[in-house]
Amino acid sequence: MDPKQGAVILGAAAVSYCLGSMPFGLWLTKLRHGMDVRAAGSNSTGATNVLRVAGPATAAATFACDAAKGYGAVELARSLGISPLGQTVCGVSAIAGHCWPVFAGFRGGKGVATGIGASVAVDPTMFLTGAALGIPVLGATKMVSLGSLTGAAGYVVYAAVKGSRTHRYAPLFYAAAAFGITTFRHRENIGRIFRGEERKLTFGKTSRSGRMDEHTDHGQAAAHLHDVHMPVHHRENH
Repeated sequence: MDPKQGAVILGAAAVSYCLGSMPFGLWLTKLRHGMDVRAAGSNSTGATNVLRVAGPATAAATFACDAAKGYGAVELARSLGISPLGQTVCGVSAIAGHCWPVFAGFRGGKGVATGIGASVAVDPTMFLTGAALGIPVLGATKMVSLGSLTGAAGYVVYAAVKGSRTHRYAPLFYAAAAFGITTFRHRENIGRIFRGEERKLTFGKTSRSGRMDEHTDHGQAAAHLHDVHMPVHHRENH
């Protein structure tokens, strides 16, 4: 690799990490609800925890902003004329920034929304494959974690098959890295899934057996999406 091109990729990756580090879940819940989302529910800045703590409107805005971080990182690299592999490095850097954000004490989310945005920019068909696998699993099990992991695995399968045909492996690098980060961030959820203890999500009335911890710095959080079949002492990070 040309040293100048390597320097450009390194710089773009650093910018992508900073872009990914923007904790929109934290900022939006503070702005709209006056609370720190990390002090409630799963203590995560991700859209799923925002959904539980602050409701669907704030969660939708969080998801859109987080996805835009991943998409923007890849498109930034593309606009600079960086190679496809370098573009995927920037996408992965944005995911890492979301998971371990420098602007929020390295306490972030699990990178799912940011990974979705990056996957759309890397290869829209790869994203569609992951969605086609992950969404039905989420709908059938009501487990966001399992749906997310299935979708990320779908990225790997698609990218591997396409790479074997085209001999272009940049999307596979992205898919493998994104799946690795997603799996690592969901390691506690994976354990609960195998133990049959993973919390499930339903819209509607509160379940007495599955109410989330609604205590925040301000004493309460609006739980618009509730957990069922799970004692309150089990926590889930999304």
